[in-house]
Amino acid sequence: MSMFKRLKSVFIVEDEDYVPTEIAEDESKEKKEANIPVNENAKASDKFVNSLLRAIESNNLEGFDYLEYKQSLKSLSSMDMDESTRFNSAFAMAKTMGADKKALMDSAMHYLKVLENEKGKFNDAYEKQQQKQVIARQDKLTALESSISKKEAQIKKLQEEIKQSKKELEIRKNEISEASEKVARTRDQFYASFSKVADQITADVDRMKKYLNS
Repeated sequence: MSMFKRLKSVFIVEDEDYVPTEIAEDESKEKKEANIPVNENAKASDKFVNSLLRAIESNNLEGFDYLEYKQSLKSLSSMDMDESTRFNSAFAMAKTMGADKKALMDSAMHYLKVLENEKGKFNDAYEKQQQKQVIARQDKLTALESSISKKEAQIKKLQEEIKQSKKELEIRKNEISEASEKVARTRDQFYASFSKVADQITADVDRMKKYLNS
């Protein structure tokens, strides 16, 4: 079995070991203090788990260290023993391989540093993707919102101008109506006056024809 497959069999199991509540709470607190996003609904991705295990594999220390100790713990997990006994039994095996508590702790911290380094690389890539996929689009969204606001302001201004123009249109219509009525009234008055005078003259002409001799 390759080193990667052994790592995967050790770290990835169908039924994960029970983690006491107080330990889980401490880990959650540590993640928050380390500015690691905590999302209880998030699920591990095979892609990222494999990537992290590959990084551990490529930085595997020589000799019996935490990884071999972890494998021993996994081998003992099927046996009927409590957690303390299992850890001490695996440690007894480790000591026969020349390992001690400090060596196991130091190697475990080494692999944690490897993971931290991978986290740093991921964060750099994440920031770039955040800039490319989110912030750049957010800038375009802000520009679009600004454009919409300007156009809405222009529409509002045009609506006000249309409203004023309609008022002016009504005033002009009234002025035309009044002017038309005034002109018509003047016309009617003229023709009435014309008829009044012309009719008198016409009547006098008729009378003169009738009464006057040549």
